Amino acid sequence: FLVLAIIQLPKAVNIVFTGNLRGGADLTWLMYLAMLSVLLFEVIGGYLLSFTLDLYLIGLWLTQGIDETFRLSLNSWRFRQKKWLSRTI
Repeated sequence: FLVLAIIQLPKAVNIVFTGNLRGGADLTWLMYLAMLSVLLFEVIGGYLLSFTLDLYLIGLWLTQGIDETFRLSLNSWRFRQKKWLSRTI
C-alpha cells in the first residue's frame, strides 16, 4: 500500500492541472495525452512490469504511478505555455 500512497501526490496535482486545462478548453491536448499515456504505460508498461518482470499487482501499481507522473509533467508543461488562455468555447 506504500506504492499507492506515494502515487496520490502526483495524482492530486495532475487533477488540478487537468481541470485547469479543461476549463481553458484545451481538450484535444488532454485527449491525445490520455491516449498516448494509456497505450505506453498502462498497456505496454503494465504488461512488461507485471508479467515479464513478475511483479504482478505491484507492477500495475508502479505503472499507474509512472503514468500519473508522466501526465503531470506534460500537463504542467502545457499549463505553463499558457496557450490555453487564448482558446474560446
